[in-house]
Amino acid sequence: MTLDDIKKNLAWFGAGAGASVPCISFFSDFPPTFFSEISLIITPIAGALIYIIYKLDLDSVSWLPKKDKAVKVGSILLGVAIASLIFYFVFKNETSVQIFDSNSETTRTYQIGFGKSDWSLTNTGSILKTNYPDETLKNWMLLAAAFDDDGPSKIWKSWSIVTAGLISIALYMMGFLCWTCSFALLAKSKGQNE
Repeated sequence: MTLDDIKKNLAWFGAGAGASVPCISFFSDFPPTFFSEISLIITPIAGALIYIIYKLDLDSVSWLPKKDKAVKVGSILLGVAIASLIFYFVFKNETSVQIFDSNSETTRTYQIGFGKSDWSLTNTGSILKTNYPDETLKNWMLLAAAFDDDGPSKIWKSWSIVTAGLISIALYMMGFLCWTCSFALLAKSKGQNE
């Protein structure tokens, strides 16, 4: 191994670490409320995706020019991943409520329905909206004594809670899968160009 090989490998190691740090942080610290253990499932999926992309024949993708197909597809997937993760983060903030539990000194997150949308609220939720329209969703849950496992269903219809949770999971998975595929394709492109 020459000094140039070491420099090149260190550069790719640095680039890989730079790409993985925000990924690891995001995917471990911000899982969907309904499925906080999802990272245990998607970690092996990442390995499988990297292997599949390694074996993928990009010449079969006919809608892209031949030159640098991996870079183009990887860039598109990276854009989709970033957009998905932004939508996920915004959506999660709008469809979940966090409360600090002083007894256990932890923060607990509750999946809720679609905010203050009338079609998402139960009768209790509609009454809270009428009487306290400017209060936060967290305060609505405090007013309805809804900080237990079935608490959010006092304010939001069950189907809206489940739908919001499933949309969160879908956005999270799409962001993760596109992120993994994009960097695998970019690495494949680098390997093909050498």
